[in-house]
Amino acid sequence: MRRHRAHGHRLSGVRRVLRQFWVTVDNTPFANSAPYFRDALALDNAPPRRRDRDPLRLFARALLDESITLPDLRAG
Repeated sequence: MRRHRAHGHRLSGVRRVLRQFWVTVDNTPFANSAPYFRDALALDNAPPRRRDRDPLRLFARALLDESITLPDLRAG
C-alpha cells in the first residue's frame, strides 16, 4: 500500500511541474502508458548502480509531444 502512495505522490509532482509551464494534463497519458510509467519510476528509484533516469525523462517529453513512441522497457 505504501508503494502505491509513493507513485501517486510522484504523479501529482509531475502534474504540478507541468502546470508551472501552463501545461494541463489529465490522467489519459498516464493510464494509456501505465506499465511504461511504472517501470520508469522503478528505474528512477533504483539503487545508484542500477538507476536510469532517461525513461522517466522520455515519458515527460512524450506528455508534451504525442509523436514520441515509448519503448517496452522490459524487452531484452
